[in-house]
Amino acid sequence: MILESIETTPDSVMLREKEYLISNAQAQQILRGCPPPAVRNVLATLTRVDQVLLTGHETRRSSMSVLKALKLGAKNLLKSRAAGKVDKPLSIISGVLGTIGDCLLLAGVLYSCHWGISYVGSQQGADLNGATVATVFALAVAAIGVIAIVTRIIKIILEKDVDRLSGFAINEEQVQEILKSSTAPGYVIKILDNLPVIFSYQNSDADLNLQAVRDMEADATLCHIAPSATEQQEPKRWWAKPVLLVALLSMAWLAFGALLTEHYDYLQTIGAVAVLAFVLDVLVCWHWAHKTDRLIAQRPGLTW
Repeated sequence: MILESIETTPDSVMLREKEYLISNAQAQQILRGCPPPAVRNVLATLTRVDQVLLTGHETRRSSMSVLKALKLGAKNLLKSRAAGKVDKPLSIISGVLGTIGDCLLLAGVLYSCHWGISYVGSQQGADLNGATVATVFALAVAAIGVIAIVTRIIKIILEKDVDRLSGFAINEEQVQEILKSSTAPGYVIKILDNLPVIFSYQNSDADLNLQAVRDMEADATLCHIAPSATEQQEPKRWWAKPVLLVALLSMAWLAFGALLTEHYDYLQTIGAVAVLAFVLDVLVCWHWAHKTDRLIAQRPGLTW
């Protein structure tokens, strides 16, 4: 589901669409590949931000969803006809749908866990079977997930007093403008996939460093500098995919139980469907991520 980022200024707090943080080094690294003018124009219009607080380990890739893709597709389809007038209505609609989806997902998780606890309780004294073991395991996974989420929220709150980051805020539409180039090098796609999601920030008083951009464009030798000098290597977590798969299967098991129970409840049914839709959404995005990894491997070049 779509989380919203918050732009904080000294005078106001305003809800915005999700944005990502791209550092000055990463922007320069993309420019080293001598991108086409459209890409340079996107980088030149990015907003400088300071005091940036991130959501944690969430990245652009992990925050992708089917709803987000549909929203972008609708905006691209309608923008040419409505000359950009649909941007605000679509943002409002997608924000409302995202909020409703989050509420339904939360209700579905609660109902599913309630069904799991009730089912395990009803099996007390009976012979141990596979369904009971699977339900107990799924409830344990759900409990671990709740602890992890609460820990993450507490960590974000505590990090308000630490030194924050700075860089440039870039949204999904701007990322898509960069990726429209069919010859974008793989390392550029990897950078954009791993951009961290912004939780809050302050607009910078400093002007955009356009002079540095011009200097880099004027230096033709930069086109042959390998990106490995500034590229941030993400640590490989071999356990991430198995853990994700186990969590998804556990959620699906509890949701199916809540959905197929004889006790019919309208909200419980909708919530269980929302949980199953979330599981399907994650699997679809997982498939997209694998396709992107193959595309990155197919484009080892350093320039456009």
